[in-house]
Amino acid sequence: MTVEDQQQLRQLEAEFADGLAQRLREIAQRVCNTEEHLDADVLFRQVHSLSGSAESFGFKALGETAQRLEQRLTRIIDAGTQMVDEQRQQLLEDVTEMQRLARSGPDTAGSLAPAASAQDTAPVWANGQACLIYLVEDDPTLGQLLSNQLQHLGYRVQLFKDRQAAESAIQQCPPDALVVDVVLPEGHLAGAELVAHMHGLGAARMPVMFISSRGDWEARLAAARAGGDAYLAKPLDLNVFFSQLEALLKPQHAEPYRVLLVDDMRSLVDYYAHVLRDAGMQVEALTRPEDILPALAGFKPELVLLDLHMPSVSGMDVAKVIRQNPDLFSVPIIFLSAEQDKTLQLEAMRQGDEFLQKPVDDKYLATIVALRVERARELGSLMYRDSLTGLLNHGTLKYQLGDALHRMQRTGQPLSVAMLDIDHFKQVNDSYGHPVGDRVLRQLARLLRERLRSVDAVGRYGGEEFCLIMPDTHVSAAAAVVDKLRNHFAGLIHSADAGEFKCSFSAGVTEAVASDTTDLLIKRADEALYEAKHTGRNRVVTG
Repeated sequence: MTVEDQQQLRQLEAEFADGLAQRLREIAQRVCNTEEHLDADVLFRQVHSLSGSAESFGFKALGETAQRLEQRLTRIIDAGTQMVDEQRQQLLEDVTEMQRLARSGPDTAGSLAPAASAQDTAPVWANGQACLIYLVEDDPTLGQLLSNQLQHLGYRVQLFKDRQAAESAIQQCPPDALVVDVVLPEGHLAGAELVAHMHGLGAARMPVMFISSRGDWEARLAAARAGGDAYLAKPLDLNVFFSQLEALLKPQHAEPYRVLLVDDMRSLVDYYAHVLRDAGMQVEALTRPEDILPALAGFKPELVLLDLHMPSVSGMDVAKVIRQNPDLFSVPIIFLSAEQDKTLQLEAMRQGDEFLQKPVDDKYLATIVALRVERARELGSLMYRDSLTGLLNHGTLKYQLGDALHRMQRTGQPLSVAMLDIDHFKQVNDSYGHPVGDRVLRQLARLLRERLRSVDAVGRYGGEEFCLIMPDTHVSAAAAVVDKLRNHFAGLIHSADAGEFKCSFSAGVTEAVASDTTDLLIKRADEALYEAKHTGRNRVVTG
């Protein structure tokens, strides 16, 4: 967080606190006005805005009271009857308590501490522009803070305070993602109605994240039916917010699906390859089953599309050969054949995952293949990635290091490995709690993931220790990269209820030699890390 970021946050916190008294006076006047029927809808939106943002700016107890008041108003609105004196008195008691809490000042650290990533971490499209985010939030202070933080991360942002302005902008220039509050000035579900309306008009499909202090079934169902991809309850945790946004945007620039196609008829191979390539997939096509082993090793398909009957060998036998390799055991296999015998189809499916009968519709084929690969990627992420950080897990990391080492030994290109360990991490957990420690781990993971090249591999080796695999990189260049990461991480400010704090990491970097094994390589990097720890920490040592 830069000094400018801190100043912006403090200014927004001060603006929120300064405006509280006036906002609560308006709410109290509306509750006390007995000369006219209570406009519960308008009052609900005023209270909803406070309940969603108060805790974010450090007024936790006030936010909880606002949520209680919001629930009372919801029951009045749902009943559709005029408010009785007892209900009005309950509302007034809540407002009086909120005014008292506002005078007492903040009671917690705000949950909207500036994000812990750097200016260049936002995804960038092929045209060189950063992602465009539309933020629809009627609370001006919260909207401005979220907008500032998104821009701090490198996103382009446009902020809208109501449905009408957002709708017009979406029609003129659709964003890469839409973040929208469920409750807007136009109504209790106006945000969901905005998204549903735009999709009904045929607007381009975009990732949609809903944010709201409403967590009830009606609001969540409306968001889901409108096409929402994520739903976050206020007060927002910015680490969760940015992780969700990053996950929603990632599929738009994910790597193409890799499909291996095996059929003895050249005309069919060429045709199906054309269909799948038109759908954006990478395809390697074979007419000789005996060529499949080098293709599996070199192309590393995410799905195999097999003919069932071929002159020299059956598709089922080819599938058995594939399944003999434990690394390919989970790769989806789809049989594509004119075979009509249901018994044979079922027998084939015992070796594979799907049976498509020729002729097959082009769009259907591309859809089935895409769904199978997407599902395999999701399962692979669960199997091969650390659940907390999203990085490679220990086993997968060592497997990839073995692959990288074999490649270095085969090609002679350099390979460097770094081991990172967060300094005094136990003190973080002991002082601030494990949930805060988990956030620190996720922040470092995001930094590593976003700042390293796509050819580099990064994983959580265990606990607070991380491992970087950097192919085609000499140790001096690798150490320089790791040192930049170290400097950036050491400058980040982390937030907890007990206050703000900083962390650092130590690192050991080494370069592989031809005689290395994976264990020797990791041992040498670990020894360099040990030296960094014992010579002062917050440094990079090569070994």
